Amino acid sequence: MKKLVVVALIALLGVSLSTMQAQRPQPKPTEEIVEANMTALGEKITMDKDESAVVEAALTQFHNDIKKLKSSGQRPDRSKMETVMKTRNETVQKVLSSEDYKIFLAVMEATKPKGRRR
Repeated sequence: MKKLVVVALIALLGVSLSTMQAQRPQPKPTEEIVEANMTALGEKITMDKDESAVVEAALTQFHNDIKKLKSSGQRPDRSKMETVMKTRNETVQKVLSSEDYKIFLAVMEATKPKGRRR
């Protein structure tokens, strides 16, 4: 009888763990994230079409690169993440004024995901 109860508990635990993994939310598509970032930036700074295109391309590349780094399921290497972020920032800094670039950095910090969502 004890064995039956133990087996039942183990089976129940296994089912509940697999259900928890199945319910893990999928990451937002890159286009959706970039659109939200561009909307937030548009509320704070004024960009012409060329600046907007460069910033949007830099954000798209940034989010695609981050997703590639995270795709392994392991925690990405911090130095690679910093390199990707540095590349994005340098690209954007070339087209925005110093004041707009500061606002860009503040918006990126505000829209950055905070920790792991469980």
